[in-house]
Amino acid sequence: MSKREKNQGVATLLDKLKRTQRRAKMKKIIQKTGSIGAVLVWALICSIGSLSAQESAENYLKQGNEYYSKALYDLAIQAYTKAIELNPKYAEAYINRGLAYANKGDLDRAIADYTEALKINPKYAEAYGNRGNAYADKGDLDRAIADYTEALKINPKDAEAYYTRGLAYKKKGNLSQAEADYKKAVELNPEFAKSPYK
Repeated sequence: MSKREKNQGVATLLDKLKRTQRRAKMKKIIQKTGSIGAVLVWALICSIGSLSAQESAENYLKQGNEYYSKALYDLAIQAYTKAIELNPKYAEAYINRGLAYANKGDLDRAIADYTEALKINPKYAEAYGNRGNAYADKGDLDRAIADYTEALKINPKDAEAYYTRGLAYKKKGNLSQAEADYKKAVELNPEFAKSPYK
């Protein structure tokens, strides 16, 4: 049995123990307050459990961010994955895990994570921009341009999206559109004037 399987087994046992403890608490509450009071208390207990799961997911996200900042991408991916397991609708965890996959060169997994984040939040401009970068790195310039364009529809002041879309247009040979995007990027953020426009 691998260490991961052992850890999953321990987590399963802890979950069962928590459920058993909750049931025992409910029996005591019912005996003391009657069924209506028990329902109200049970609702409160469940909402507290949801909050603690969300807090735990956020803690794993922070842990993943620490690993990511140190270029420990495998550990970051593990932490982000745990955050997603605790909160499957955590778009930011998918985005960050996608970035970690992209830094490891696993562009297909990165694209899958960005796509999942967009299913959760279709207005997540950063997800479009990151997915556009992954498509550009794969050489799929049409999809990259489409994603940068979607990011700009959501956030028309995103200088980086103009810049990266311009790079994609330039690689495709559309120099007039590339120049227009570069000028817009510099207009929005003069720091892009220092960036080499490859």
